[in-house]
Amino acid sequence: MIEAKAFGICPGIEIAEALTKMLKQLKTEEQPCTVVFEKGIYYISAEKLPVRKMYVTNTVGDNEWRPGEAPHENRAGFLLEGLRQVTLEGNGAEFILLGQATNIALLNCTDVVIRNLRITSFQPDMHELTVVKTGPFYADFQLDAESQYTKTQKGYCFIGEGYCTEFLDSRTTAHWIGKINGKDLGNLKRTGHPFCSAVRMREQKDHLFPHL
Repeated sequence: MIEAKAFGICPGIEIAEALTKMLKQLKTEEQPCTVVFEKGIYYISAEKLPVRKMYVTNTVGDNEWRPGEAPHENRAGFLLEGLRQVTLEGNGAEFILLGQATNIALLNCTDVVIRNLRITSFQPDMHELTVVKTGPFYADFQLDAESQYTKTQKGYCFIGEGYCTEFLDSRTTAHWIGKINGKDLGNLKRTGHPFCSAVRMREQKDHLFPHL
């Protein structure tokens, strides 16, 4: 058994570099091993994670990168590479990603078990809009409370660690938006941008945006 705290991975602190170091060392283990985390909340800063070329199928295509970005270079909170017969025992631990990163990536691994842990993101670059009221020529959207935004000269923008995205970004071309009908919560369908036909938008009150 390997205790994560022996690598400086303890609840309540930022652990990106320590976690990366420990996961690299696990590649050298020749016998089955179990890594045990103490229960608690851990923080992982995306900017301190290593970068790997990873192809995320059906999610990020070759044309979905901004000018100057290297296609398919991604980060992962838990980057598991070349591990054999390793178990990660979380004991109910929660890991919070700060910034843009995939939760877990497994590359060339065999017999890896991950259990009893939870990974969430702080202000992720995905946002939930709930339709709260509609009319013949308008719709009111309630933005989830965790999302942060600001108003610029170009309009309203979602903001978070490592990104600033306009509300209306790609509104005429986006086809990957997930839609859940309130009467069928177990069924998610792809649809167009919720603001694709907006002529005017304003903030009615905190996190509430009607558009015409």
